[in-house]
Amino acid sequence: MMRKSLGVLAATGLLATAVAAPAAAQEGREVTIAEGDPILIGGYGPMTGPLGFLGLDWMIAVDVAIDEMGGELLGHPVELVREDGLCNPQDGGTAANALVANPDIVGVIGGTCSDEVAAGIKAITDADLTSISPSATRDAFTFPDRGPEFDGFMRTAFSDRFQGPEVAKFVVEELGLTKVATIHDGSTYSSGLVDTFKAKFLELGGEITREESVTAGVTTDMGPALTAIAATNPEAIYLPVFPNTGGFILQQVRGIEGLEETVMIGSDGLLVASFIDVAGPDVVGMYVTGGDSRRFTEDYDDFVAKYLELSGESTTLGPFHAHGYDAANMVFAAIEDVAVDNGDGSHTINLLDLRARVRATADHPGLTGTITCDEYGDCGVPLVAAYQITQAQVDEGAWPPEAVWPPVDE
Repeated sequence: MMRKSLGVLAATGLLATAVAAPAAAQEGREVTIAEGDPILIGGYGPMTGPLGFLGLDWMIAVDVAIDEMGGELLGHPVELVREDGLCNPQDGGTAANALVANPDIVGVIGGTCSDEVAAGIKAITDADLTSISPSATRDAFTFPDRGPEFDGFMRTAFSDRFQGPEVAKFVVEELGLTKVATIHDGSTYSSGLVDTFKAKFLELGGEITREESVTAGVTTDMGPALTAIAATNPEAIYLPVFPNTGGFILQQVRGIEGLEETVMIGSDGLLVASFIDVAGPDVVGMYVTGGDSRRFTEDYDDFVAKYLELSGESTTLGPFHAHGYDAANMVFAAIEDVAVDNGDGSHTINLLDLRARVRATADHPGLTGTITCDEYGDCGVPLVAAYQITQAQVDEGAWPPEAVWPPVDE
C-alpha cells in the first residue's frame, strides 16, 4: 500500500521511524512559519540540459511524497523550491547559494550530482541547513575525515565505496574477466567510481590495463582514448560516465581494431533510456549497474504508477526516484518531530535540531528498504544490480533492461 500521512501514522502509533530521544535545543538558526504560510524545502540539481532528467526524476518523486500528505504538513502547505544546478560545480554552487539566500527554507534535498554537492555544501552547512542527496554517490563525502563543511550533508543513495566494489565483483565473479581498462569523464562522480572499482578489482586479482580520461561535454572524438586502450588488449572497459559521453564511446568503440567484442560496462549515470538514443545499436549487450529495484519494498510498484500519473511521463524513470521519495519522507518526519507549535497556527523549527533529528533516523520504512543513517550521513540501502541492455531496449524502447545479477531468491 502507499504511504499514509505522517500525522495519521504518528497518532496511531504506526510510524516506524525509530529515533533517539530529543536533544536539548541547540544554538541553531530558527525559522518560524506563520499560520497559512508554506513549509519550504529547497531542491537543487539539473533540471535542463542533457542531464536534466537526473534532477527532474527525483523532484517528481518528492512531488509524489507531498501529494500523499495531501500537500500539507502540520497544517501548512509544503512546497519544493527548485534551483537548476546543471550537474556541474559552477551552477551547483550558484543553485545552493540561491537556496541559502531564502531565509524561509528549512531543509534541502540535493544536489543531484557530486560536483554540485562539492561546490554547494559549505554554504548549506554554514546556513545551518541540512541537505539529503538522493544521488550524489562520491564516497569521500561521508568519510570520517571529510571536513566540517559536510556536517550538513546526508544521502539516501548508496556510496561509491559500495557500488564500485560491487561492479568489480560482478566483473570477476560473474563474468570471469580479469583484464579491464577504465574511462572517466573528469567529474567527481566518474573518477570516484573508477577509483573504488579499481581498488576492489586489484584486490580480486584483476589487472587494469589502461586508465583513460575524457572531458564531459567537450571530448567527442573518443578515437585516441579507445586506440590507446585497444593496444592493451582488455577484456572489458568500465566507463562510469553520463549519457552523452557514453554515447560517443559506444558509437565509436566497435570501429577500433581489437575492441570489436570487448565487454562494455557502465554505472547508474547510464541507467536511463536516453542513453540508448545516443549510443546507437552497438549498445546491445552492454552491462549497466545501478540500484536494484527488484529488492525495493512492495510499495514500489504503486509508487511508480503514481509517479507516472502525476508527471504525465509515459516512458521511463531515472535511477534515483525512489531515493528522492525516501529523502523527502525523512525530512517530513523530522520536521514533524522537532517543529514547535506556537499556539497561534505558526510553527518554529530550529535548524540544528532538525539536522540532529534527520541524522538520528533509524529503521525508517523507505521504498529502497529500511533506512538507518550513520554518524557521517550515509543512509543509503546498499542494493546494486547489473542490468544488460538487449535488442528490446533499442527496437522497442522497453525500459528498464533486465537485471542479470545478483540472483534474487524467488
